[in-house]
Amino acid sequence: MFFFKGLKSKIFTVVFLFVLGSSLRLFFAPPQNTTADPFEIITAAKTISERGVYLVPIVGSADLNIHYKPAGWPVGFPLMLSALYNLLGYSELLARLFTVFLGSFVIVFVFILADLFFGGEVAFLSGLMLALNPLLVAFNGRIFTNNPELCFLYASITCLLLAVVEKSQTLKFINILSITTRKKRFLLLLFSFFLLGFLLTIRDTASMFLLVYAYIFYQAGFFSFYQARKRFKQALKLFFVILISFIVGYLPSLYFNFQNYGYFLISTTYKWGGKLNFHYMLFGSGGLSGAAEMFLTGLFYTFPILSLFFINKFTRQDRFLVVCYILMFIVLILINGAYPINGASPRYILPLIPFMTILAAHALLTLSPRIMWWGRSIIILFVVGWFCFLFYPWPGLFSFSPKFAYATYYSPVYQKYPFNNYPTHINALTCWVKAHTPKNAVILVTSAQPYHFYYYAQRDTIIFSNVTTQVLESIIKKRPVYIVEEHIDIYNPDMINNIKNIIKSCGFSYVVVGEIPLFSPRFGQTKMHIYQVKDKSK
Repeated sequence: MFFFKGLKSKIFTVVFLFVLGSSLRLFFAPPQNTTADPFEIITAAKTISERGVYLVPIVGSADLNIHYKPAGWPVGFPLMLSALYNLLGYSELLARLFTVFLGSFVIVFVFILADLFFGGEVAFLSGLMLALNPLLVAFNGRIFTNNPELCFLYASITCLLLAVVEKSQTLKFINILSITTRKKRFLLLLFSFFLLGFLLTIRDTASMFLLVYAYIFYQAGFFSFYQARKRFKQALKLFFVILISFIVGYLPSLYFNFQNYGYFLISTTYKWGGKLNFHYMLFGSGGLSGAAEMFLTGLFYTFPILSLFFINKFTRQDRFLVVCYILMFIVLILINGAYPINGASPRYILPLIPFMTILAAHALLTLSPRIMWWGRSIIILFVVGWFCFLFYPWPGLFSFSPKFAYATYYSPVYQKYPFNNYPTHINALTCWVKAHTPKNAVILVTSAQPYHFYYYAQRDTIIFSNVTTQVLESIIKKRPVYIVEEHIDIYNPDMINNIKNIIKSCGFSYVVVGEIPLFSPRFGQTKMHIYQVKDKSK
């Protein structure tokens, strides 16, 4: 191909793929946040830049003041954003652009890996598939720690493989115990573990992927140190040098863990309350088990990997990448499958996609010659159809089953143009509140959504769990009070019904003053309501 006649043309191709991928991610980036995590990340970054402490704001307290608590994830991503804020000023748009940049940069690492294993044509198709991947296009525009996690994970793996793999027709590893004599490869090895250390400052749960690192070390002969005493000394020295590099990258977490908890080595995710539930993994909560949900999600979002079944020749490179893919998939099923997923499973399987694109690209370019031309066309059409479906699940499918709408939650088109306010219903509610309520209004909302009304609608909020008879009586005498019904309340009305009962017990009433249409994957077409609380004595 004309793309790969030299280094300059490869650089041009990488730049082209990066620009294509980042342009799609920017075009389909959501205009506003739709969950609480991005607000906490960007405001925690502001807190670091202004006060040097790592805390996230608590919005929705009964006293209407902002309180602070330790965050639910390590400091790495907010720390990077705080550096940007110090340079360019506080901005949600800046945080979104930086997230898109990190997400798009994974294209570069996939291109490098594919070129290392299979050469230029596979590298181009791998980069193209990653640039166009619907899940990444949809999710890379969201300010979540999963995006920098993916970038730093593959930056680290790419540096490690560049250090220990010799580019050749077959997979050839350099013995890692002799790598200290090769300066460039040794520096790549150290940088790989520096990046790994910093990766764990972004998401400490990424430690589950250490199995992949162990497999690479095994392939590179690190565990052959038992054969001779000299090799054992080499392995020990290499281990300590790598450990130092890792600790340097991990220093931000060590510092802020000690600041927040008084301990250097502690899991921020665990302290927040992110504990594994193996009963959920095996049995779920009235539906699929957590493990089954993760397994099916992984297959659904890495569907093109099935093209490996039609490959002409299964090489050592294919085998190595498949093992890496399986090792990642297994730990994702066991770890994320044991955590109540609540619809987040697609973003948990992001680490599988880069390996999938390389394997699928190689398979599609080397389909077996025994397959007739029409058979090859069908395979390629299936892959193209999969891409098209995830980009834009046709609304006509919703008439067969509203559950097809679940695919819109991570679909680029519906992120930009929601279908009857799904899945960006919270933004529609926020716009209504900002346009139709007094500026001094107090908004009563579910525990997950106070940030939107506080930041976008600029209204004081109280979450349902903080509403008591005393709180309600004291506020309604001074300020207008509204209740916002969120789609969660349609599925599970217990909390909002409890608020309504408190209102009645105080001698107050409530009346519907607004409604927002919503297409629900569970119920089809429905509505969310906004109520105003009335004081009968006035």
